[in-house]
Amino acid sequence: MDKAFSDIPKQFAGKSGKLIINGILICLVLSFISSPLLAQNKLPKFTGVDLNGKTVNFPKSFEGRKTLVGFAFSTKVQSDLESWLEPVFYELIDTNSLASMVYDADVYLVICFNSTNISFKQKVRRELEENVLPELYANVVLTEADGGEISSELGIHDKSIPHLYTISKSGEITYYTSGVYTEKKFENLTELLEID
Repeated sequence: MDKAFSDIPKQFAGKSGKLIINGILICLVLSFISSPLLAQNKLPKFTGVDLNGKTVNFPKSFEGRKTLVGFAFSTKVQSDLESWLEPVFYELIDTNSLASMVYDADVYLVICFNSTNISFKQKVRRELEENVLPELYANVVLTEADGGEISSELGIHDKSIPHLYTISKSGEITYYTSGVYTEKKFENLTELLEID
């Protein structure tokens, strides 16, 4: 028996056990290779405009700050995205909450248009302005940048769910998650946004 396999339970010690362990290791490696984190370790450069009309240059506008950036590539993300709104607001944005003493991070939701239809874009902007609290206008950014290019650079394949990234002060992507909110996902990302 190989020395590397001497400390494993007997049911995994034989040839079939080695195959099982090798299969597990291969699956783990492949799951990391397909991760968007390996597609790119920094956000792609692009420009957007927040609901106040201010230009935001990604990632230049938040250099030196920890940041949470969420991407919405489709109207299909709405229900999953709504599951994140309350925890993100109360823990990361609301300066009147106790959490503001724990976290210090910029937060952006980037709406990527895949349509060239100007009236559609104006309609989306109007709906956002009507439904988003004015104090959150700076956190919602609409971009004319190619959503397909951004998603490709980040390794995103499923555009029907929201994608969230934590960015370090040095601009590195430190955590990625997607889909509906869970406490575990939120705990993982907020850990990286705590005050140093």
